[in-house]
Amino acid sequence: MSEKLNQKDESKKRATYGIEYPNAEDILTFEQNIESKTNLQSGSTFTNTKVAFAITRVNSLKCTFDKCQFFISPKHPNKVSRITFKNCKFTSSFFGSATFENVRFESCQFLNCDFSNTIFENCFFDKCKYDRCSAYHPDFIATEIDPEAFLSSIVPLIENYSNFSSEMMNEFIYDKYNLAKKIHISNNSVDNYRFADRSLYELKKNEFHYALVEIKR
Repeated sequence: MSEKLNQKDESKKRATYGIEYPNAEDILTFEQNIESKTNLQSGSTFTNTKVAFAITRVNSLKCTFDKCQFFISPKHPNKVSRITFKNCKFTSSFFGSATFENVRFESCQFLNCDFSNTIFENCFFDKCKYDRCSAYHPDFIATEIDPEAFLSSIVPLIENYSNFSSEMMNEFIYDKYNLAKKIHISNNSVDNYRFADRSLYELKKNEFHYALVEIKR
């Protein structure tokens, strides 16, 4: 019998396009125990697995999450709660459709990650770096995030297409404009004036790009 191949992300507009999803049965669960706490604080690398967090009130230090998926299944939606990720690296990972609540990301790196349909509630991103990410229809609720750092990583992934049409670009501009609105509302709701001022600038910049698209139609 031939070995079953993992399903790949087939959405070309996502940063994880072509990356294999972890197998449904490959689930690493961090329980509320000493072993899980030690693993999260030891600078470990977790690769090609679904990750579930039953543990709370713990710091994850210098860990790498490579090709990891934070959403488990419709019957087992994953909520990550009351965890601080410090100096962690996330590469080609699927955050989509997971919920993060009261989570802090401090000096973390996100490379080729997808945040589509992810919910961030009462979260804080501090001095994080992002590169070539995607985020379609996420929700930011009372969450503090540097808008310039995050939005600069959201770029049209033209290399994923044989023919990237002007209509596709217009759709991307519209989606990024809506993303900028959500980030601005979120930063304003928690009175983070530094991020709120930056997010207003980013909102107006993306609003201008969207207005140009509307004028051309």
